[in-house]
Amino acid sequence: MQKKGLSDIITTVLIILLVLAAIVIIWSFVKPLISRNITTANYQAKCLELNIMATCTPTSFTIRSISVPTGVTIKKVNYVAGSTVGSGVLTNNQLTGSGSNLANLRYSVVIGDTDGSSEYTCSENTIQCTSS
Repeated sequence: MQKKGLSDIITTVLIILLVLAAIVIIWSFVKPLISRNITTANYQAKCLELNIMATCTPTSFTIRSISVPTGVTIKKVNYVAGSTVGSGVLTNNQLTGSGSNLANLRYSVVIGDTDGSSEYTCSENTIQCTSS
């Protein structure tokens, strides 16, 4: 009888260990997915906080002000002006570009953490342009 009782205890312990191992294996796959989605959601929220102002002429524009949320830096700005596609890095919080159709000036901003650990490209928007 004692062997049967001992066998039940060993079986129970082995089942518990197998369940714990399965939980660890599943969590190792699920955790990166959750972390990535949270990071993406945080960046998307920060993209919504960006405020960009520009001055335009018929063939050129100057981004003259970009306000960014705390903890975020702007890596570069991509733009499409008519058939002209370009990108640039801000210098003194400004970027100058040119194009053929500034009525359709679109941009996307690549932002990142201030420590440089990661970056995210905000979705494309139309720029708020005022005449110079």
